[in-house]
Formats: sequence, structure tokens, C-alpha cells
Amino acid sequence: MDKISKAQVIEVLEKVGGALRQVTNERDEALAKLAAYEKRYEAEKVASIMIEKGVTNEPFERVVEQMEKAAETYTEDGLNQLAVIKAGLEISGPDMGEKIARIIDDYNDRASSISGTDFERYIVGDIG
Repeated sequence: MDKISKAQVIEVLEKVGGALRQVTNERDEALAKLAAYEKRYEAEKVASIMIEKGVTNEPFERVVEQMEKAAETYTEDGLNQLAVIKAGLEISGPDMGEKIARIIDDYNDRASSISGTDFERYIVGDIG
């Protein structure tokens, strides 16, 4: 085994510090980019579910921007708002944005103007 001189050790140690700082910076930049991509992907996923279920009828990009902001916001309990929205979407049914009632002027028109099941009409106030 070859022996390393003191001068060679000093030279290597001088180069190692800069190389380690450069690699650390590259790693930190890569992690930041990865986090941004993951946040965007999750926001797009939630936005597409929202549009699919009829929760919103806004343009896709606008909903994605709102979901990215939600991903950066936390509730008082320390929960990520995007995660809360996602959990809410899991329990919501399809077409949640559709209207099940409308305002009418004539009391006699009620039965014909409000559509849906008896349960929906009861909730809206047509039955009972």
C-alpha cells in the first residue's frame, strides 16, 4: 500500500469541503424541485376529482392553483388543508354540485316544480 504524503492529504481535504458543499446544494435543489412536483401532482389530482364530482365548475388551472395554496395552508389542528379537502371528496357522492331545489312563487306549483325523491323533497321542505 502506498503512503500518502502530508501535502497530498492537505490537498484532498481542501477539495473535499467544496465538493461536499456543491453536492449538498444540488441535493437540496433536487429535493425542493421534487417537493414542488409532488405538491403540483397532488393538487391536480384533487382538482380533477372536484371537477369530476361536480363540486366546482371553475377552470381546471384555477382549481389547481387553489389546491396548491391549500397544500401550503394548515388548519388550527395542524392538518394540511389539501388533505382535509381530499378526505371530504372521498365521502362526497357524484354530482354534489347539482341543484336539488329552486325558488318558486306559487305554492300550488310546488309538487310539479321540485323534482327528486320524496326524501329530497322532504329535506327541501315540499313534504311535511
